Amino acid sequence: MPTNSVNTETPAAGTRTGTAPARGTPLPRRRSFQIAVLCLAAFITSAAVALNVFETMPHLEDEHANYFQAQVFAGGAIAAPAPPSRDSFFIPFVIVRDGLWFAKYTPGFPLALSLGVLLGAPWFTNALASALVLFGVFLLGRDLFDPDTGLLAAALGAVAPAFVILSGTMLPHPVTMAALVFFAWGFLRLSPRSDVPGLGFMRQCQSRIGGDRRAGEPRAAAFAILAGAALGLAVLCRPWTAFAIALPFIAIALADVFRALLERDALGRSTLRPPQGRSTLRPYLLLGMVCLAVCALLPLYNFIVTGSPFTNTYTLWWPYDTVGFGPGAGFEGGHSLLLGLVNAEKDLSAFQTAFLGWPALLGIPLAALPLILGLLLAPRRRADWLLLLPPLALVAAHLAYWARAGDFFGGRYYSEGMPFLWLLAAHGLLKIPAGKWMTVAVRAALPVLLAWGVFFQILPRFAGGRGLYGTSRETVAASGAAGLHNALVFINIHAWKDLANFSWLNSPFLDDDVIFARDMGGAANTQIIEAFPGREIYYYTPGGTLTPADGAE
Repeated sequence: MPTNSVNTETPAAGTRTGTAPARGTPLPRRRSFQIAVLCLAAFITSAAVALNVFETMPHLEDEHANYFQAQVFAGGAIAAPAPPSRDSFFIPFVIVRDGLWFAKYTPGFPLALSLGVLLGAPWFTNALASALVLFGVFLLGRDLFDPDTGLLAAALGAVAPAFVILSGTMLPHPVTMAALVFFAWGFLRLSPRSDVPGLGFMRQCQSRIGGDRRAGEPRAAAFAILAGAALGLAVLCRPWTAFAIALPFIAIALADVFRALLERDALGRSTLRPPQGRSTLRPYLLLGMVCLAVCALLPLYNFIVTGSPFTNTYTLWWPYDTVGFGPGAGFEGGHSLLLGLVNAEKDLSAFQTAFLGWPALLGIPLAALPLILGLLLAPRRRADWLLLLPPLALVAAHLAYWARAGDFFGGRYYSEGMPFLWLLAAHGLLKIPAGKWMTVAVRAALPVLLAWGVFFQILPRFAGGRGLYGTSRETVAASGAAGLHNALVFINIHAWKDLANFSWLNSPFLDDDVIFARDMGGAANTQIIEAFPGREIYYYTPGGTLTPADGAE
């Protein structure tokens, strides 16, 4: 926690004075060093979780599909050729269609993950994204409030259980989170000209980051491009989540343009000001154009793999896997608002302890207290409340989706809303009035709460993550398959996870030295053997022994 989190001294320039340093003011070396350490710590923690908890292998069905598609992209292809038999090479959420083999998910995260695959370190992608999330949170907090708020928010995020455990997975949430944080920061830097009457929120932000910028200058264009590209990447990773988070910002932009366009005289009559409206609109328009250009990759990808730019590839696996209500969405009988509320109640219960890691006291989640303080303690600003809008929009949007996020990852469907809550929580903690007893209380309680999150939220998740879904590298090692050469191994399975321990080792192009296939028996196995001639054949039953086929040495 920053040393002046409950300030009893005269604030230094650019700290808790109520305004952030003007644009171009360099950060104190101590702040630069502290945020660099936090980002490095996040990178190292993510790598450690990936290597030691999840063994740098996929566990969830989603991860298997993401890793498969990342290998396809790393191999220079959009989709892999269809395997000789779909059932023999079953991978959850990976589709065989019209001679192609591809994951059902949108291409953004697998494309990012392919960078790690090319480096021989799939964990690298989310480790880098985790560091960028904290850096983006710091920038956003610095420009919305001050460097102390940004630093404390990043520190809260660094030990948030949901953030720590997700950072070591092959799930898209860290990359999407990083993209949306930088979208929000870039959007914030598009504050309008000081001589144009705009939305109060944007005027407040503009006064904090320097009031001399003009909406048409190159720096504004650079921030518009950054925000648009970041939002586009988020759409490519998790479209519904990106839409939900972006919705409040879209509303702010529209209100900002209309407020700039209309001027009220002393009698309250509105007068059009087209030049000012155009000046305010210009950076938002550039942001939107860049975002649409990046988003265009999604229909292009869909066209290549399905023949139609409008295909929802999720429904190619489960026809009911779509957003909405009624018989066409969700399980038999369809999804409803009531079912959405039931799911939200369960996921929010998991999320409320995972986004900070703090316990509940007398049924009240302690993590809610700094949020309440951030909203209610003076000085109160409209921007404080607007920080709640993105996570609330995310919760509301997922009412229309039939599936639950689950408990282990802390309600992960809401995880992209965490950075905004960390900022509000940090703002609330730093709003606590200075005073001897209050300073002692906060400085004593905060380390205890953070330690609680580590010992009672993070470490138990580490233990539960090892061998998650019954998948582990130990199974491969115990089978003896690691020492084979030019072999085809048939796996006798009782559940998909039995094959999942081995199938992720296959290249999507099935050109490995050792290939693993499901033991379907009889003619199905013969078809696979004929498709890979000249290989030694083995059979394996999980928990049993690796047995060579007749005639194999």
